[in-house]
Amino acid sequence: MRAVMIPTAILIVALVIVALSALIVVDIRTGGDNPQLGLLRQWQTLIGTMLGFVTGAGILAISTAISAETEQARKAEELRRVGEALLVEASALNEVLKRAEGLQARIDSANGSCPSQVLDINASMARDTPMFDAAVPHFVAVGAPNLSLFVGFYATYGELRRNLASYVSHGCPPVSPGTAVSVFEKLASARKAFDVIEAHYRKG
Repeated sequence: MRAVMIPTAILIVALVIVALSALIVVDIRTGGDNPQLGLLRQWQTLIGTMLGFVTGAGILAISTAISAETEQARKAEELRRVGEALLVEASALNEVLKRAEGLQARIDSANGSCPSQVLDINASMARDTPMFDAAVPHFVAVGAPNLSLFVGFYATYGELRRNLASYVSHGCPPVSPGTAVSVFEKLASARKAFDVIEAHYRKG
């Protein structure tokens, strides 16, 4: 819409200027004897007002379109800054997941008592996500295309955090090989989701 508005407004203003210029040139060449131009001169006040209105409307349209584009650019920049701030928080969570990748052997060997490494990771994962909580409503309001990337990562992280907390609260009981594989596959999925997010901002 704005892309059409600006060229149209410029065209209107240009046509008004060309029309006025043409009338002046014809009037000069005919020495003021052209009867049609004489009639136009009788209505010059009204014509001038109308032409001024058309010109003003064109200029207003241009100004409005430029202002709208400037506002859109400002919002896009704000959105990017929010995303970059959120990336910092997600990076910290990803570091915890990286450390958790080495827990599989510890979990396999646990038998009713929790290894210190498991307890340490559980404590590290039990953290708030204030940046994500604050950013989501803003992302939803503007329809941020990268919203799904962050939601997917944080949702998987939250599920892993709850699973580990439940495991620790039950005293780290033995788990079936299938369950362990499923959990660590989910962890790998979360790490891949973060890689996509990081690549998105590095590319941008």
